[in-house]
Amino acid sequence: MTMSTKKMCDSTTCAAQGHAHNDDEDDDDEDEKQRMAQDDRCWDGNWSCMGLGGMFVVFEDVESLERMEWAGFLEEQQLQQQQEKTSNTGKASSSPLNVHDEFVNLDISSDDQEGWARLHMEVLRPRGLHIASGVMRRVAEGSCPKRIRIRTLDTSSFEELLQHKQAGNKAFSEHRYEEAIERYDEALLLVDSSSFVAPKKQIEQIVNVLSNQAECYLRLKKFKAAGQAATDALLFENGHEKSRMRRAKAALAIAGAPYLLQAQVDLEEIANDEEGQQQQHSRAGVKQAKEYLEQLEEVLEMEKTTLLEKHGSDYDWDLYVRMMKAKCW
Repeated sequence: MTMSTKKMCDSTTCAAQGHAHNDDEDDDDEDEKQRMAQDDRCWDGNWSCMGLGGMFVVFEDVESLERMEWAGFLEEQQLQQQQEKTSNTGKASSSPLNVHDEFVNLDISSDDQEGWARLHMEVLRPRGLHIASGVMRRVAEGSCPKRIRIRTLDTSSFEELLQHKQAGNKAFSEHRYEEAIERYDEALLLVDSSSFVAPKKQIEQIVNVLSNQAECYLRLKKFKAAGQAATDALLFENGHEKSRMRRAKAALAIAGAPYLLQAQVDLEEIANDEEGQQQQHSRAGVKQAKEYLEQLEEVLEMEKTTLLEKHGSDYDWDLYVRMMKAKCW
């Protein structure tokens, strides 16, 4: 890491050279790496976007996913009807499931503004539902199922998730970061791995847990784990400022042109939230992002010089930058 890069990393990100090797995670299977490397859908820049518990793996087989969700719905329908027939309690049993109540219809083209407005006004907002940002990316790619099952944590499971989150927050406040990560993991175990559409208040808590976990990894100088946790959070909510900033800090700490360019994309996403527009990010976040970007320009210029010296004057830096940023979303 260059000295200029070090200046950009505060005490929560990097403090010493060689920190990228502090990650003690095992390498992925080489065959899986090669397969994923050839599929842009598996990546947000340098970060895997397979999602929490590999949730977005199922999107690789769209037809199979839709059949699986539909089969599950029909199976539950049949079970409920059987329970109604065999009930001897004398009490009215629950009514059969309803397709409209159980699924969100996404058979809408990405450029159908009226269709998306109706979905928001008639389905999502009245029911307090949120569609994961990763799903919206798949919609834009034309690789999303026409209908997706709504997943809702029951009251007791959601309360348990909040308890684990609070325990993690307490451990974090006492600088017990490893313990905090464990508590956050316990919270995430309660989350269904196909929570593509779920109540907004539940998605918000999942995002907060993942983002808090990313901050813990930053404090422990486990930067790749930090970037991955932040990416998982962004797959649920692409506009989450803290997650995007934490991923940028992780990328800055790892350094090297690919990660620095990814950090630039993340920071620009926050910094470009200008006055006069509908602001999604805090003023403090915008200010910090702009400060990082000013320093990053100098570091990237040094990276450019290094690569030109290594590969010769014919090396197309601008093409390389466009190629790397095209993989980021």
